[in-house]
Amino acid sequence: MPISSMPLGDEADSSDSDSDCDDLDNLPAYAFHPESDPEGDDCSAAAIDVWYFARALEMRPAPEVRPRPEDEPILTTKPKTPFIGCKACKKWKTYKNTKGGGITSTFRKHLRNNHSAVYQEVCRMLLSQGKLKCSTATAATSESNSSQTRDDVRPHEKFTHEGFLLRLMRWIVADDQVCYCAAEGWNFIDTHAIV
Repeated sequence: MPISSMPLGDEADSSDSDSDCDDLDNLPAYAFHPESDPEGDDCSAAAIDVWYFARALEMRPAPEVRPRPEDEPILTTKPKTPFIGCKACKKWKTYKNTKGGGITSTFRKHLRNNHSAVYQEVCRMLLSQGKLKCSTATAATSESNSSQTRDDVRPHEKFTHEGFLLRLMRWIVADDQVCYCAAEGWNFIDTHAIV
């Protein structure tokens, strides 16, 4: 979707139903692939779904004459300016552009909360053009549902005893559970190596 046809501010949010927001969880998530970042820059540099909506700013205050979104360049990487702004907002909205300090997730959360319909449309467009990578285990997926884990993303995975024990072992290690209490009576330690 070209920036010139991108709805701004209230236009982007004036949906009669919440179905657009519900569908957001079904969108393929963005995945960072190290081989696509030869310079070794931080992961936020590759977040094209976020930078598509960003404007590079040298100062935080709004200019006297606000630039039209269609006249601004479409960013594909993290700008090196001290601030970034949201092109989709009707009111001037800026963020401090920190190096590796969570600006990507903060800006993506803003897009999902305030411009979900247009954000979803742009994600679909970038995905169809091959500019956005799909993955089931990404930070973007985690942001949409913070209680979701990598194992939760596979809803049709068949239950197996081995899979259960693997997840149980991960929980014991991650939550620092007392192993002899959690595994009592299962002969757990004898049959499974805990590394």
